[in-house]
Amino acid sequence: MTDKCEKRCVAVMGIGSMGGSIARHLIDSPCANKVTGAFDVVQSLVRELHQYAVDSGKAQSDRPPNSVRSAVEFADCVILMLSSEDQCTQLAFGGCADLITNMKKGSCLICCSTVKPEWAKRAAETFSAAGIYYVDCPVSGGPKRAREGELTVMAAGDVDSLEYAMPVLKAMGKVHKISGGAGAASKVKVSLNYCRMNSICILQDHTCW
Repeated sequence: MTDKCEKRCVAVMGIGSMGGSIARHLIDSPCANKVTGAFDVVQSLVRELHQYAVDSGKAQSDRPPNSVRSAVEFADCVILMLSSEDQCTQLAFGGCADLITNMKKGSCLICCSTVKPEWAKRAAETFSAAGIYYVDCPVSGGPKRAREGELTVMAAGDVDSLEYAMPVLKAMGKVHKISGGAGAASKVKVSLNYCRMNSICILQDHTCW
């Protein structure tokens, strides 16, 4: 594996504060030659992000995507950044308008949402069976660091998936490859979240004394 910045066409699904910051950074990054679509249920966010891509010369189309299919059909890598596992399930496997139906074979789903390790493992198996790479890729750092390309990126998956997605992952921030296959990175993220919550509870208890 090399450090060469291979270009990828990228789509981002879920462009709230985190997803939108990631998308804008990738538009600015030389590792994304086009942003084929950025999709969200909030259409004003879709229009704003598309205009940013147009102004930067990185838009795949002269019109913003109006469906999952139009957002992802030409994408090499699709970043999934949603706020809940249920939303990920619906978008990934929810029927004719889902990702697994509309992503092209040989492309890669990079799941940056926080999901259970078991979900990530099942998703990897299902996407692989459909001819699509999958990277279990929770991130940490917040919108400001996402916008600057300085996220902590925890990445797990099979060798081919990681190699294919690596130019995009490196553009997002510092990559930590987690051994153990898909699900391993999500397990680390869940553990980190648990530790943070315990630290907050301990601090709160201490301040009450």
